[in-house]
Amino acid sequence: ASCKMDSQKYELFCAYNSLPTFENDLNELLEKSPLHPSITGIRTISNVDFSKPDYVGVIQRACGDTIDAIVHLAALSSPGFCEKNASVAWEVNCPTALLALNAPILYMSTDQIYEGTKQFYQEDNDETVPVNVYGRTKLAFERVLLRADNESGPLLTEKELGGGSMPDLKPATAAVAPNSVILRSSLILGTPTPFKNGCRKGAFPSFLQFIESRLKSSTST
Repeated sequence: ASCKMDSQKYELFCAYNSLPTFENDLNELLEKSPLHPSITGIRTISNVDFSKPDYVGVIQRACGDTIDAIVHLAALSSPGFCEKNASVAWEVNCPTALLALNAPILYMSTDQIYEGTKQFYQEDNDETVPVNVYGRTKLAFERVLLRADNESGPLLTEKELGGGSMPDLKPATAAVAPNSVILRSSLILGTPTPFKNGCRKGAFPSFLQFIESRLKSSTST
């Protein structure tokens, strides 16, 4: 979250749940990449668990009443885990309670909202047909952020639900999260992570190596 100090200065709040290396990794990154002059400082907020009802209160007590923007990076992204723990996946990946903070949300979605039958998809021309719970939770929150003030009805079609169901999400309007942005990321194979602990899913330099290790060990993900 970003909180404005005055017309040109901001303070960043980095919220996380319980990743042991989070603060050390953040400090190492800041040593290599100094803050922009408009950023007065960074604070961390721990124990922000999207599966618990009071997580918005935890953020509000740390940030105060004025939040300028939210960059939502948290996710339960293991398709296998999401299939077995659908209720938790919906709470974390489709966090409608964040709308109570009345701030624009930059939301990291996924290309798994598509069926996956071809290599490249185009937002305007291709049908969204998620084939797993993970993709459905991400697509549903996209719809929450994009729907008009007076729009109602189901967030996902029967085809998008794939014969499954979804919880009753409230609030179901984006009126309190104006100017939000959605980024549908793919499996990015860029340069290795700058953190010494590697990819957060294990000690791998990038997500590609994580996938490679799972294939070699025949471990589901």
